[in-house]
Amino acid sequence: MTYPSNMDQRVHSTTVNRGDVVERTVTSRGATQAAHIGERTLDVTQIILEDYRIAA
Repeated sequence: MTYPSNMDQRVHSTTVNRGDVVERTVTSRGATQAAHIGERTLDVTQIILEDYRIAA
């Protein structure tokens, strides 16, 4: 899998802990701002889910 080249410009949106799994979502600043004020995001908006397993 290849992440977008501008990952360093993405904004952390949500973190969910599910037992030994941590899920993080990141997206563009514009998409985050639109969601906060109740506007629609563009159809081409990327929302990236990062999934981490915590070693026991």
